Amino acid sequence: MGIELIDYLTRHFLTRAQLLAQSAVDEDDFVCWQNTGVQPQPSYRIRLDLHSSSFFGENTTAEQLEYYAKGQVAWLGVLSQCPSTSAAKQQFMQRYRSAWQRLQADFNLPSAEDALTHEILEEKWGYFIDGTFGLCTRYGLVEEIAAKSFAIQQINALIARPELTPDQLVLLEQAVNLLDQVAAEFAPHERATSSRQRLVNDVRRRYQLSVPRADM
Repeated sequence: MGIELIDYLTRHFLTRAQLLAQSAVDEDDFVCWQNTGVQPQPSYRIRLDLHSSSFFGENTTAEQLEYYAKGQVAWLGVLSQCPSTSAAKQQFMQRYRSAWQRLQADFNLPSAEDALTHEILEEKWGYFIDGTFGLCTRYGLVEEIAAKSFAIQQINALIARPELTPDQLVLLEQAVNLLDQVAAEFAPHERATSSRQRLVNDVRRRYQLSVPRADM
């Protein structure tokens, strides 16, 4: 499992060093933004305890690595342009709201402002900053976060019904496909209990929903 986990993180995330190099951000600025609560914490922290043996004898070393969502490169670009911490937070909330409203229109659903209250947006911001959304979406982008939350809301509401009409089944398939697009693969030890397993794989099996072709 350890090698599988490292392989997953290497393929889907950036270490702090990689993130700083790709974003051209100074580490002091990065640490400052984290301390002021506008730069997300790592989605994974890994402690490596390495023991080696060779002609020269035994050696034990320990190292801690941080892994960040790849979309954090773009977010650091946002922070570089923001005049204040409140401006960064406001930009997150505006982008989240806009993405949610576009999805409502795409799904031909009535406006639901109860999903965009200040309290809910504060909650989403909190999950973003603590690194949770970097773990459970593909890239940790604001628009992905909104799409994941939107899809989960639609799926949960539909599967709670005792029976679905043909139109509702179409809506369910659209929501499941949306979640499939934006949800992370999840680390090997997380997959069995992840939202992808429960709300994509299991729902497709239960309702016999088709899986979109990869080249479509």
